Amino acid sequence: MDMLLSSQPNADFYTLTQYTINVACINITNTIKLINVLISQSASNETARNHYKSCLEHFSYGEGALDDLEYSQKLLKKGDYQGVSIVADAIEADVKDCILGRDGNG
Repeated sequence: MDMLLSSQPNADFYTLTQYTINVACINITNTIKLINVLISQSASNETARNHYKSCLEHFSYGEGALDDLEYSQKLLKKGDYQGVSIVADAIEADVKDCILGRDGNG
């Protein structure tokens, strides 16, 4: 994280937060692309395929990480930094739920 933020040496808090959101968006978009490849490659393994589909829900729009990022943009523009932090926690939970194989309800 320090390297990410040090790439913007003279930025204020708002700019650093916006930069971090932008980088997260790129990373999540790339993760979604990878998950789609994994889904297509796991056609013969139903367990893996279901796991990847669940991960896709955690990362995509429709209550996933991309929705959370979009919401964090709105909160940042309002100056609601605590709200941005709460949304960041939700994104972290989406990632953990994917790794642990939890569905959207648990």
